[in-house]
Amino acid sequence: MLLRLNKFLSRAGISSRRKVEEIIKSGLVKVNGAICREPSKKIDPEKDIVKVEGKRVAPPKLYYYAFYKPKEVVSTLSDPEGRKCIGDFVKNLPKGIKPVGRLDYSSEGLILLTNDGDWAQKIQHPRYNIKKIYYVKVQGRPDSKALEKWKKGWFFDGKFQKMEYVKKISETKGNHTWLEIHLIQGYTHQIKKMCAYLGYPAEKIKRIGIGKITLKNLKIGEIRKLDENEIKLLKGGKNEGSRKN
Repeated sequence: MLLRLNKFLSRAGISSRRKVEEIIKSGLVKVNGAICREPSKKIDPEKDIVKVEGKRVAPPKLYYYAFYKPKEVVSTLSDPEGRKCIGDFVKNLPKGIKPVGRLDYSSEGLILLTNDGDWAQKIQHPRYNIKKIYYVKVQGRPDSKALEKWKKGWFFDGKFQKMEYVKKISETKGNHTWLEIHLIQGYTHQIKKMCAYLGYPAEKIKRIGIGKITLKNLKIGEIRKLDENEIKLLKGGKNEGSRKN
């Protein structure tokens, strides 16, 4: 896969994207033996030889993990309010690992972690049609009209929002219902707002899957490496990660 030279060098940990551009323009970078001053030059990291001040830059090693985010944990690497955040759980992982997307502070479940920006972009962008799967406990007993309304969607908060899929899993004592909900493009607090709008407030939200990647046997707060098949599923497998036209 071809990459812009500045992106390749920043991924390799040489410096920030802005600083890398300065380094390239100053003539300190060679591609296949020739000085290159074009930050946007496309290179093949597996074939082209890139050197900075005479030292070869190896393609960065890419890492992929699944994390079971607990409730009341912020989905960022740091938090100005001092709340517990994902950064507290990834201190022993390789440098540059970041969460892919977010999960509400009060929600729990699957978050993917990686240093592969292109892979992360594909997971988050709705045009790649990658579903996020949730188990949601709501107050009350939603009827078929409510389920259909959620699937059809409506405009609120200035956007058209809907659930791609929703079905009842079970009804519990105390007038509660468990739902399975799929989203393609999720907005802030979307599930909470859509459930509350129809009179069925969400009491618990747990993300159990992203595409075909699931929590498996992870316990709350645990992290596991993704296997090669899981990584490929979200890089453009047959049923997941295929771009919409």
